[in-house]
Amino acid sequence: MVAQLGRHRSTARSFIRRPGAGNDDTTIALDEDHPPPLRRPSRIARAHTLSRPERGHPLTPLLNPDGMPGDPFGENSKSRHPLRSWWKYTAIVVTFWAPPSVLAACGMHSSVVRQAWREKVALVVIAMVLSGIIAFITVGLQRSLCPKSSQEIFQPLKSAGAMYTIEGQVYRGDSPRFNDEGFYQRMKTEPGMDLTPYLSRSANSVPSCQGQTGVYATQFECINLRGRRAPCMDQLTPTIAQTLNIEPVHLMLGFEWDEVSNSTNLMTLDGTVLNMAPYLDLNPDPIEGDVVDEAIRMHFAQAAHQGPDATRIFTNTAETRHAMQCLKDKYIAGRINYLSTGCFISQIVLYISLIVILGIVIARTSMALWFHFAGSRALLRRPAKEDSEAARRNKRLSHQVLPADASSGGVAPWANKTIAPPLVAATAARKDAGAPLNLPQSLTQRDIGNNPYVMCLVTCYSEGVEGISATLSSLAKTHYPANRQLLFVVADGMVTGFGETISTPDVCVSLMSPDARFGTPMPMSYGSIASGPKAHNMALVYAGHYIDPSGGEPVPMVVVAKCGTPSEANDKKPGNRGKRDSQMILLNFLQRVTYDDPMTPLDYDLFRKVHALMGVTPDFFELVLMVDADTKVEPPALRHLSDTMMNDNRIMGACGETRIENKTQSWVTMIQVFEYFISHHQVKAFESVFGGVTCLPGCFSIYRVKARKANDDDWIPVVIKPEVLREYSQTIVTTLHQKNLLLLGEDRFLSTMLLRTFPHRKMVFVPQAVCHTEVPHTFRMLLSQRRRWINSTVHNLMELVLVRDLCGTFCFSMQFVVLMDLIGTLVLPVAISLTYTLIVLSIVNPPKDFATAIPITMLIAVLVLPGVVITMAQFKYSFVGWLFIYLIFLPVWNLILPAYSFWHFDDFSWGETRKVMGEIKGESAATVDEEIHDSLKAVPQRQWEDWEHSRIRKLRRDERRRQELQSQFGEGFYNDAGLAPEEGRLAPVSALPAVTVDRDDTATISPDADEDRWGDQIGGYDENQLPPELLDSTRPMSMLQTNRLSSMLSENDMEDMLQRGWDENANPLRPRTRGPFLSIPNHSIASLNEQDPLGDDTAKHRGSMDMGSILPGGDHDDFPVPLDPTTPEAASSAVSGGRTTHARNRSYGALRFDTPYDSPNR
Repeated sequence: MVAQLGRHRSTARSFIRRPGAGNDDTTIALDEDHPPPLRRPSRIARAHTLSRPERGHPLTPLLNPDGMPGDPFGENSKSRHPLRSWWKYTAIVVTFWAPPSVLAACGMHSSVVRQAWREKVALVVIAMVLSGIIAFITVGLQRSLCPKSSQEIFQPLKSAGAMYTIEGQVYRGDSPRFNDEGFYQRMKTEPGMDLTPYLSRSANSVPSCQGQTGVYATQFECINLRGRRAPCMDQLTPTIAQTLNIEPVHLMLGFEWDEVSNSTNLMTLDGTVLNMAPYLDLNPDPIEGDVVDEAIRMHFAQAAHQGPDATRIFTNTAETRHAMQCLKDKYIAGRINYLSTGCFISQIVLYISLIVILGIVIARTSMALWFHFAGSRALLRRPAKEDSEAARRNKRLSHQVLPADASSGGVAPWANKTIAPPLVAATAARKDAGAPLNLPQSLTQRDIGNNPYVMCLVTCYSEGVEGISATLSSLAKTHYPANRQLLFVVADGMVTGFGETISTPDVCVSLMSPDARFGTPMPMSYGSIASGPKAHNMALVYAGHYIDPSGGEPVPMVVVAKCGTPSEANDKKPGNRGKRDSQMILLNFLQRVTYDDPMTPLDYDLFRKVHALMGVTPDFFELVLMVDADTKVEPPALRHLSDTMMNDNRIMGACGETRIENKTQSWVTMIQVFEYFISHHQVKAFESVFGGVTCLPGCFSIYRVKARKANDDDWIPVVIKPEVLREYSQTIVTTLHQKNLLLLGEDRFLSTMLLRTFPHRKMVFVPQAVCHTEVPHTFRMLLSQRRRWINSTVHNLMELVLVRDLCGTFCFSMQFVVLMDLIGTLVLPVAISLTYTLIVLSIVNPPKDFATAIPITMLIAVLVLPGVVITMAQFKYSFVGWLFIYLIFLPVWNLILPAYSFWHFDDFSWGETRKVMGEIKGESAATVDEEIHDSLKAVPQRQWEDWEHSRIRKLRRDERRRQELQSQFGEGFYNDAGLAPEEGRLAPVSALPAVTVDRDDTATISPDADEDRWGDQIGGYDENQLPPELLDSTRPMSMLQTNRLSSMLSENDMEDMLQRGWDENANPLRPRTRGPFLSIPNHSIASLNEQDPLGDDTAKHRGSMDMGSILPGGDHDDFPVPLDPTTPEAASSAVSGGRTTHARNRSYGALRFDTPYDSPNR
């Protein structure tokens, strides 16, 4: 964060710069009480465009808007608009019924805790309101607007079998009494048979026909089943139902329009269906002068073309209009089936919902399939060869050119710094005298090609040897050049995992073949992601190579072991600061290198060792692969991710598919198999179409450190952009929303910040890149994990909804997709409840038509279409079984886990290694800010040039002191690491490295006593030596035996005799060894248990490597002393159960000179 304090608020693109130039030392003193010196940053003027989307959008701070003292991104709380705190006031309004006194009586004494509870309740209320709306639309809308009474207005003709109608009213009878057997036969073929023409009626029975003289009004004769005049079957009276042994249904017969059109004797007037068969049968010929008769016959003549509705014809003249009511009352057979207003509205809403939901689901499915078969493969295409013009431009731009928004600009000061060739070149030189030793003077994109430098960040906490070793082996076996990747392992504190006998840092170091040039590392200070005294942390940097036991090229490897400050020596987990702090060690380092910002001692130590291992300065690294310590990467994965990033310069992040390693360990792991597959091949694949994957999983993702502009004339920092790291490195969170963003889903929050800062860039999913990881195997672990994931998802989606510049527009935009995902997440519990409710209702009362089947159709589509994706994308018979298991346990995913998560919005019990403001009564943001600022004063920050000058001064000062001692006591000293093995004298002063800087060299050689205070912050090693032969990483070396045939008494024998007397049974952990030894200081303390946990009988086993036990090599022209392959192996220096590890002992500053005590019995 200190590097970000120099940013100017108006531009947000400038770092701390030196207030002056020339020979002035800009070192920030350790005992300084004032903030770091600031210089007014340079303003970057706009060019010919109004916006530069590739550079990101300057946005208001998301977390801790006030910032730390001197934070240029911070805002003045007094000038902040009240609407910026709208969520806080909304939560207060929603929970007005819970006054502070009541909450305090319930144990919520802190105002911050009460505010978090109010926000949680407000979020739960919002989720309940949305769930209620969804439930009402799905089930309640139709029942409220279209109740059963409104639905049963008519009896549909198609379902009127064994029913009869009299004057349009429906009757039902199983055994009616008819005087003609033909009625029984017709009723079987004619549903809703009209009995009115066979019953006699008087003229007074139709009042609307009185006064009219037409035949249509005066004719009341009956017909028989053959359509001829005949005696009436019975008199139409109110008791006709009892007479015919039928019962009324109290519904009118309902006709559809096509049913009227297909009939030869039905017509409609104002929605009333008329049965004109008796009129046409009794009057087969036209009636002269009868206008109504003419209109009737005209309609039937034109019905085939004009339709079944005769209303228009009858409204042409006054006489026909007058006859309409009479015709409807006398010849009525039923009504056109129509919906009530409420039923019509409810069906419209249901149809719209069906179209929207099915459209979204089908679109997501089809686009996910398109991406799987076409889009993802296009990402893997190797970039085409550059033309001559592009090659010329690339040759001009070097990785060591600082970005335009860096204050100094130009070329990095270390551009001319030379280094010994890396291991590959040195090994080739040993085998072939004509092999080149050095890399090209200036590597460009053309020289690098399609193999950019990649840092593989592996964050470790409490994993064991097997898990970490499997991860490193999988990374070493990737189809990627070993000299273009660096394994960057961070051990989060002096922690020993459950069931482990060796600490995590020792596990990491034991798997590395150390580089003898660096000797034993010193604890280096840096500013950590913590508050109070823990804002100052220390770490040890081990450097070497990883050699896979199964073979392959050695891969450069750095291990950063966070050991804590000396004040943490008695803590349970010294140095532990959390995964985010482990990531920020690398990200802050890359940011300071990219911008040439002041470096901490840890940064400078990393710079030197990375430069020595890789042969290039760290600013050549363009990509960062983040992998968890329990993840196994398939060999093609890194190659696919790298090709994707190089194929499109706008891609700022990518992830691969995560598959479950322990599928059948328990029922909990089994139900997660299909869910993992859906989340990748449907959700992430669909989001990749828009280039906006909302969550790159922390277990396996790659990020772009810096990107080239379109014209290749400048670098654009991406993941290390100050706006991104400012939010990601926050330690103060004041609201529940901020806590859920930062403390529960750090990986998703980093993705959110990248999309928020660079909405025009892309985040994609690469299905061809596959990794394997272990998932929670108990339900308690799953509940804890998904609580964090779900709550983090809700709050991050709430932030992404507000980003208006994402890809697409309106319903075809990433913003709309995010909104749908947010609503879908909030209504998960009610969705699954409605699913089972509708399934039960559909079984009990099956849908009668399509409208009533719409809700169950939508839910089935949502459940079935993911299975279609699996079938079409990667069909395997096993997935069918996993699909059934997933569907059976669907209530766990959609009901139990979300409901539990929503009610625990204010639970931050997991992963919170940072102090959260408000946990201590009376604590305020100002107090925490002041504590952080005071702790960071103990972390020196200096320019790289200043560190380099101090290093050279230290080397020359040590050489001068050595020469003084030689002049007094002679040449050669006991345990002299600088002793040349052949000549027995020190390396000449001329062999000391030089650095080219733009300062007066007199400052470099001045014997300033004040420079001694920087000596402890600089490692006492010379990285300019040639890399030695690789050492075996099977066990640590505590000694170098120079003469195994000597009969002299060894140091082990002497120590055993002093401790145990003349006992013939020697210490099994300190076996007798023969010959004189060249003593090498072993700065480790070991409290060995009764049995060496690493002392198995296998031929190949791995243990920790003690960096202090290796004899450094000579100057540039000499290689180190070759190791005796028969040298006995040694156990780890950290097998103690009391956490007395070699890395932890480095933080105490004590020097231990131990003898070889841990060789196995022979």
